[in-house]
Amino acid sequence: MPCDIARACVAHARDLGLVYAALDFVVTPQGWTYLETNPNGEFGFVQALTDQPIAQAIADLLIHGRAGRNDTGIPSPHARM
Repeated sequence: MPCDIARACVAHARDLGLVYAALDFVVTPQGWTYLETNPNGEFGFVQALTDQPIAQAIADLLIHGRAGRNDTGIPSPHARM
């Protein structure tokens, strides 16, 4: 995902008052098209396919109340929150 779209997703979730959200997109040769925001979106299949610790990152965020950041300003999937 391009950094500008990722930043817009984070801002969108914050505007909605959400700590976590799953945003759906369609990606075509013409670019990214936003479809919807799911405040309780499922991510298990993405975690399994990408081997990213999504569930752990969400649990850490809920437990510790803050998100790790990388140099893009986007929460890091490997950060201890």
